[in-house]
Amino acid sequence: MGTGLRLGECLALRWQDIDLTAGTITITGTIDKNTSQRVERTKTLSSRRTIHAAPIALNALKKQQAKELRQYLGEIVFPSTRGTWRTVDNVNRQLRTARPDHLAWIHPHSFRKTVATRIEQRYGTLAASRHLGHSSTAVTENAYLARPKVQADYTNAFAYSPD
Repeated sequence: MGTGLRLGECLALRWQDIDLTAGTITITGTIDKNTSQRVERTKTLSSRRTIHAAPIALNALKKQQAKELRQYLGEIVFPSTRGTWRTVDNVNRQLRTARPDHLAWIHPHSFRKTVATRIEQRYGTLAASRHLGHSSTAVTENAYLARPKVQADYTNAFAYSPD
């Protein structure tokens, strides 16, 4: 919610990827679906990036870092109960189980789309695309940005003017 990361990118975070002082996160890997391990590659070359995280995400990371058992868990930011990498499928299953039925439409990708839309509204499509790690704005425009229910009024662009 405070970063717009893909779930696999989030689960692959290591403490060395996070600078709580600067408020940044560097994305350098993801969780491999087949091996359930962190891999030093991202979905695309442009997915390797450093982004600023919102205060809500930074506060959550600080709480995670302050946990009593943190010293025994090593580099993994969000370890499983066994201290291993969490998998995307397991986290998705846990979230489905935890959320009430009336919120079944919400999934981790919903937050990514919300982040994209908010950045686009304030800073433009290119900024949203870069923040999400897309190789082009086309992906961002086609799959991530919310469409307004009513389009802006552009009628003055084609209104007849005798001048």
